[in-house]
Amino acid sequence: SPIRTYIHNNKDKFKKLAVFCTMGGSGSEATFKHMGELCKKEPIATLELTTKEVVDGKHLGKVKDFVSKIK
Repeated sequence: SPIRTYIHNNKDKFKKLAVFCTMGGSGSEATFKHMGELCKKEPIATLELTTKEVVDGKHLGKVKDFVSKIK
């Protein structure tokens, strides 16, 4: 709800959209789609990280890829 409110109040200010999601399980695809619809923009980059990936140290490659897309 706070993210939806932020997007609603600021979507006209967004030149580009990049979104990320941290989670315990799954569901990021629907979240990314919903955020894009709210902003009326296609994300230039998305990043989903599970708790397990972070705990196991397997997230750095994904983070680097995400950052390279938004630079």
